[in-house]
Amino acid sequence: MAGQMAIYVATGASTVSAESSRALGASAFVGKDTHRLAKNPSPDSECLWASPTRLECIYWHEVGLLYSRGRLVHIAADASGRVTVVSVLSIRKLIGISFGANA
Repeated sequence: MAGQMAIYVATGASTVSAESSRALGASAFVGKDTHRLAKNPSPDSECLWASPTRLECIYWHEVGLLYSRGRLVHIAADASGRVTVVSVLSIRKLIGISFGANA
């Protein structure tokens, strides 16, 4: 899923913005069956089911000993399992402590 949202793709010296990743994710996933996107257990090791209708994925695109940056992706579905909302938030980790996106 990270590939479809260009999470690991750089533009110049920086990664693609969270908003651009969200727009790509929305166009790729909204209306699709979440259970086809990520079977339970998810084949995408960065993703976990937070509830039967909510998938959460953490993708780290810059990882260091003291500082890491990444994206938190929330995929929400309706009762039938169809994706209704994709959100992408920036997250950071400093000396093992996460910041951003309600860390």
